[in-house]
This record gives sequence, structure tokens and C-alpha cells, in this order.
Amino acid sequence: MGWRAETMFGEIIKGTELSVFLEPWERGAQPDLFAVGDVLGGTHPNNDPFQLNVITVDQGVAVVENESARWKMNRVSRDQLKYPADTGDAPATHWVIVDKA
Repeated sequence: MGWRAETMFGEIIKGTELSVFLEPWERGAQPDLFAVGDVLGGTHPNNDPFQLNVITVDQGVAVVENESARWKMNRVSRDQLKYPADTGDAPATHWVIVDKA
């Protein structure tokens, strides 16, 4: 099992939107919340892979780190995303990078 982060953005910067779900996922399940120490892995639309290490997390705010910076992100509802990524029917939580941490 691993955490998948889907995005329509070409890089991790302020404003990047992420839809995060646990693979494999079960249809109809409630979305899980990742934990400190988890790694969120994904690919940008140009197929460049990325990884975000979870530093802190609570129900609505998380701090993640990639190779260039630590980022604060806020949990939002799917309808608050401007460019939602396709997660199929996977039960996902949705996040927006709001600033460097």
C-alpha cells in the first residue's frame, strides 16, 4: 500500500492542488488521512515523478517536504479545486499548497 497524489500542476509551488488517496483503494470507502512519516508519490502531467514527505498533519493542515522546500497545505473540498485531478472513484482527500513552511 502507498499514498498516491494526483495533480494537474507541473510543479509543486504555492497554489498547487493535490488529490491524495491510498492505493489500492476500495470502492465506497471513506477517504483515509495520511500520517507523519508517510510519503505521497505522484507524477506531474508531463510524467515527471514527485515525492512529498509528510512532516506534520492534522485534520485540516499538513506540512510536506520535497527536494526543494517544505510546504504548508490546507485540506479543501473537491469543489474548491480549480483544476481537480482525475482520481477515478478513489476516495481522496484534497489539498492546496498555500505557502512555504
